[in-house]
This record gives sequence, C-alpha cells and structure tokens, in this order.
Amino acid sequence: MDMNVAIPALTAILAAVFSVALLDQWRDRRHAYQAVWCLGMLFFAIGSACEAIAAASGWNETIYRTWYLTALRCACSSLACSRS
Repeated sequence: MDMNVAIPALTAILAAVFSVALLDQWRDRRHAYQAVWCLGMLFFAIGSACEAIAAASGWNETIYRTWYLTALRCACSSLACSRS
C-alpha cells in the first residue's frame, strides 16, 4: 500500500475511534464541549477518509466537496470553538 493512501486511511480510522470515545464520554457526562469535539473528530475522520480515497483512485468533484466541507470548514471551526 502506498504511503499516500496508508497515512490518511490510518488517520481516518484513529479519528473515528476517538470520535466514538468522545461520544461515549458525552453520553456519561453531558458536557457541550465533548459533543463539539466528537463532531469535530467525526468531520476530521470523514475528511481524512476522502483524502485516502482520492489518493487511491483520484480526485473527483464529490470527494473534493466532501473533503472541503468536512475537513476544512466543519472540523477546523468546531475544534476552534471548543477551546473556550
């Protein structure tokens, strides 16, 4: 497997695992910042998965739009909002 595919794929898997862990924490404690971090990590996982798919098969409009909306727009903004 090419490293340009393997690294984003591994990143997507780890981000998805962390997102599930954050969702579990949010269910127990109900802190708003945990829900925001969960969504941010989920969006990051989707964006990383898009990058892995694109590295394996090439970019197309659907993959690029999904990557742009999740990785750049939603993940960065939601993670930045949870700092306060």
